[in-house]
Amino acid sequence: MSKACTVLTHRGLEPDADVQYGESSQEAFFSQLQRGFGLEFDFNITLDQQIVLLHDATLTRLSHGSDHRHVSSISSPDLMTYDLKPGHVCFWTDLAPQLAKSPSRYHAFHIKAAFQTPALLDLLAQTLSNWPQLWSKLVLFDLSVAAARQLKAMNKQLQVMASVSHQFDRLRYNQAVGGTLLAESTVLQSDHLYSGVWLDEWDLSDLDGATKEFITADYIHTWQGRGYLVGVVSPELHATSPGLLGQEAHPDASDPARWRRRLAKILAGRPDMICTDHPEYVRQQLGA
Repeated sequence: MSKACTVLTHRGLEPDADVQYGESSQEAFFSQLQRGFGLEFDFNITLDQQIVLLHDATLTRLSHGSDHRHVSSISSPDLMTYDLKPGHVCFWTDLAPQLAKSPSRYHAFHIKAAFQTPALLDLLAQTLSNWPQLWSKLVLFDLSVAAARQLKAMNKQLQVMASVSHQFDRLRYNQAVGGTLLAESTVLQSDHLYSGVWLDEWDLSDLDGATKEFITADYIHTWQGRGYLVGVVSPELHATSPGLLGQEAHPDASDPARWRRRLAKILAGRPDMICTDHPEYVRQQLGA
C-alpha cells in the first residue's frame, strides 16, 4: 500500500477516545488535528451570518431536547457560550487557521442541500476566498451539479466532490439528503465540475431483495483511473452516527469483527480519503 490515504474523523465524534468531547466542538477538532487526522465537518449560519460548524439546524439533539432553538436564530456571541458537554462551539474563524497549519492532506467540508442556495454559496465562496492556502486541501462534498457550477464559477481552484451512490440507495435515500446523491453518469457528464467523488454506500440492499457491495477496491480504482479523488464513507457512519437521515442500518457495522473485515476490503482499494468514527484503528490498518 504505497498510496497515501487520509483518515478523516466524522463531526469530531470518536467513541474510542479516552476523553470524550462534544460533537463538533473546538476541543474535539483540535485534538484530532493535533494527532494528524483530517476532519469532516458540517456548517450552519448564525443570526449574524457567521459560519458555525454544527451538523443540525437546531440545538434539539445536542441539548437532549432541552433547547429547540434554530441555529439561524442565535447570534454568534450567544453560541460562543453554549456548552457542548463538554466543549465549545466551533466557528469557521476558529478552525480555518488550524486547518491551514495541519499536516493532513485533506479535510472534508459537508455542504448540505439546505445550504446550496445562490446566496449561501456566495457567502461560502467569499469566505473561502480569504483562505487560498486551503483551496488544495479542503474538499467540498455533496454538491449538486448547479451548486458545483456556481462555486466553480466563483473560484475554479476549489475542490468540489460529488456524492455518488448506488441506484437503489438513491431511490430510497435521496429525499432525505435533498437529492444530492448522484449517479456515476451524471458526474461524468458534468464538464469536469468535480475533482472527486464521495462514495456513499448506505447499506448492502439492492432491488428485489438482492444484495450489493457498492464500495469496492475495483470501483475506487476505476474513479482514480479517470483522474478523480476518491473519498469513501466507512460503514459505521450509517449505523452509529447520531441523527440517521434515512433510518438506514448498514449490516457491515453490526459487529466489530464484520466491520473490520469489510474495512480491510475497502482499504485495499487505497482511496484518497476515508471518513470514519474510528480513526485510530483505521490509521493502524493503513500503516500495517
